[in-house]
Amino acid sequence: VYEEMLQTKVRSRLRGPYKIGVLGKGGVGKTTVASCVGSMFAELRHNDPLVAIDADTSFGKLGSRIDPKTQGSYWELNADDQLDTFADVRGRLGINAAGLFVLANEANPARRRALDPAVYREAVTRLTRFFPLQIIDCGAAVDSPVTQEVLSRLDALIVVSSPWVDGAAAAGQILDWLAARELTNLLQN
Repeated sequence: VYEEMLQTKVRSRLRGPYKIGVLGKGGVGKTTVASCVGSMFAELRHNDPLVAIDADTSFGKLGSRIDPKTQGSYWELNADDQLDTFADVRGRLGINAAGLFVLANEANPARRRALDPAVYREAVTRLTRFFPLQIIDCGAAVDSPVTQEVLSRLDALIVVSSPWVDGAAAAGQILDWLAARELTNLLQN
């Protein structure tokens, strides 16, 4: 009964775009949580396409976790002036069996381009037109410019922690950091 209630809540109608961030210190499973939550939402929300976005500036792995064959990235998406239909955008993203789309970060270290707030903002603006629900996998550095940009536009936040005392302490520091910057709406959501 409780599981059915949660599924009904996840399937409820969205009013406008909704962005959920996933944040935590490095190595605690942020990317795994982002891909699992996104996949679960994608399976339950058949009417709303869902995209996971890799906003980790230090070689994020969300793209390869969701779809190992993902070819596109921020730069290919942003450079394409012909993104008029969902099919156009779809060609720049990966997708898994659950129906979760993914915008990958640069996967090839040899041609690595640095993700910055402007590149992130442009890509998210383009994606919001087609994806009312977005899961954003943040990097571990909460004070990086890209993470600051992500946090400024979120509706909800998942803080991931390891089960150990130091993991809980790190999560507590993130919550304190958010409160000190008056991001209390994220603490509530």
